[in-house]
Amino acid sequence: MTTGRRAGGRPRSVPAGAAEVAELAGFLRTMLDEAGLTVEQARARFTEAHFPRPAPIPAVATIYKRLRGEGLVNAGHLVKAIVEVCAPPGRLAAERERADLLLSRARTSQVAPVAPAPPSPGLDDCRVHLTQLAEAQRGVIALQEELFRAKTEPQVEEPRDNGELSRALEELAVAERERRAVAAELSSARNEIRTLKGQLAAATAHIEPRSDPEMDLVERELRRLDPEGTRFGAVLRRAFDLLYDGTRTGRYSPEQLHRTERTHLSTVILVELSREFDLPPVERSDLRIGSVGVDFKFSLRGTWTVREEAASPLVLLVTADDQRSTFSVGLLRLTPDALNPGRNKDGKTTISAAGRASIRYLVRDGALPENALLQTPADDVAAIFEQAGGQARVNELFRRVRGRKVDRASLCAVAMQADGVKRVRDARRQLSREGLLLLGDREFGISATLGLPALGKGEWMSVRLTRRRDDHEDVPSISLGGDDWVLAGPDDPVEELPSI
Repeated sequence: MTTGRRAGGRPRSVPAGAAEVAELAGFLRTMLDEAGLTVEQARARFTEAHFPRPAPIPAVATIYKRLRGEGLVNAGHLVKAIVEVCAPPGRLAAERERADLLLSRARTSQVAPVAPAPPSPGLDDCRVHLTQLAEAQRGVIALQEELFRAKTEPQVEEPRDNGELSRALEELAVAERERRAVAAELSSARNEIRTLKGQLAAATAHIEPRSDPEMDLVERELRRLDPEGTRFGAVLRRAFDLLYDGTRTGRYSPEQLHRTERTHLSTVILVELSREFDLPPVERSDLRIGSVGVDFKFSLRGTWTVREEAASPLVLLVTADDQRSTFSVGLLRLTPDALNPGRNKDGKTTISAAGRASIRYLVRDGALPENALLQTPADDVAAIFEQAGGQARVNELFRRVRGRKVDRASLCAVAMQADGVKRVRDARRQLSREGLLLLGDREFGISATLGLPALGKGEWMSVRLTRRRDDHEDVPSISLGGDDWVLAGPDDPVEELPSI
């Protein structure tokens, strides 16, 4: 398998995943190639009009992932943006139509039917193995008894031939090996039965699909409210940050929460979700979506627990991983086949293999807005919090976290002060002596010129600059104090920045 490379860009891998996703990714790569643009150059042409708030313009690394097919079906804004900046004016309408068609096919392909499971071993097969095992065990016992008598019985008459004893020992060893082989076959057959039962249940869920008009209605309404899943991501980010309460506690990770707080996270998300989408609760259900009552379940690890006798058998399932910056949202109808038979002391159970196969995902492994501190090495985080005073910690944050977005919640957790945002203004002035430039959403022109990601409200980024020299050649630059400045490399000298 080969990879292509555009000048000034990283290698582009061959798209992975379903054929329809690969076809869409290949179409976008072809658009870029025909326009003669690298990913970086195309991104520089994106505007906020291509990515309506709260959807940010994706980072270069994210675009490369999408062009490999990762999360592409949930990146409709990106698909349209690439077409907009790459297609010639005379072909724009046709290319838009083709992109919409390919995106629709790719999304449809994500629910792939599971092939019927092969016939599983029956009870007769297990009975055969058990019979063989019993016979082998009886043979081993008989030989062991004979060997014991040979060693312990008094030899009144002629001593037992040593050759006969050797043959008995050899027969015993052979019988023991046969017993172990049969036992292994029996264990393997039992494991295979358990595995194939799960596969058969999952396959049946697809072989015999059930019509579900209520789920169809809820899905259409949620996709209308949030076509790209960005509002769901924003809700989850707010809920995490509200529970961390970094301004008062300095916390920034789920691991720092008490057990009761982690349990409460589900309630916080439900409240934020209701406010974001204006979804009122109804009698005996958590939410009303369209005209349908829907229950809500959240899990940090995707191991939802539910009651079989839930008030609403239609459930909105949400999971989020703040460490990996991913989240998923799906719908499930609670049927007996969708639940495991076991119950805990509260009468709750987990979702079965067939149930997981039946989840209708609206967003799967979508991009959760990043938590800057969780994406920073532990040694750097420790060094930041070792500083005495909020201003010193904020300065250290921007020294160590460069070229990456710093969100408001991370900043407030570091400052641990009500006026944490003011510390950015003071840090901008103090760190300029070290050649560090702090950018916010108002400096969008500088960010675009330097090829940096666009920053939203409540986001900042620090970068180190140096004066342009002959060896910088075609590197993007900005003008400060009458000189041209470029992004500094590790070997460039530290130079104080002029006032902006």
